Amino acid sequence: MSKSSFSKYYYHDYVILMMVILFISGTYSILFLNFSATPMVNLIALVISTTLYFTIILYFFYLSKKQLWVIPRNWKNFKISPLFHSLILLPIILIPICWINFSKTLPMIYTKIYGVQTVEVLEVNVKKLTSKNGTTYCLSNKYSCLPIFKINYEEFKAYQNKKVILQISHQKSSLGTIIHSIDHIRISEKK
Repeated sequence: MSKSSFSKYYYHDYVILMMVILFISGTYSILFLNFSATPMVNLIALVISTTLYFTIILYFFYLSKKQLWVIPRNWKNFKISPLFHSLILLPIILIPICWINFSKTLPMIYTKIYGVQTVEVLEVNVKKLTSKNGTTYCLSNKYSCLPIFKINYEEFKAYQNKKVILQISHQKSSLGTIIHSIDHIRISEKK
């Protein structure tokens, strides 16, 4: 790359590009990956995300003071209230995006490489989750409502008020669990 592409006018573009890539990978991991991280991984991911955010803000503040970075002209609102945007608006966007990636994508890759294949039997209940976008039904268990545990309305009605036993195949590591498949579903005779 040429030296001119790293000028003080383009630093913010690299951060925006990083945010877009992290947003796409985070959205993909929520919608399609059947990975459940441990609570400790979630906590550490939150700390790392917050630290990373404030490191980036301090770095841009340093660059701005040394006149090595110029706030873009088209960021009119940012120029008017930089503290609001830096300390309230941007963390609301960037910290969750980083947290999702640090708590799902990276630990899932580790688990895929170093995890141990096992089979587990779970006792689950059905759960109805309502939001403004619609209603989702899932088999509620310790791995929460991962995409693999989502069911349709007919299955929800069939399993409602009953104990459901699942046999699942998964890969487990110290960072979390990847659910590969639901091998067997049966309804328990006991309530």
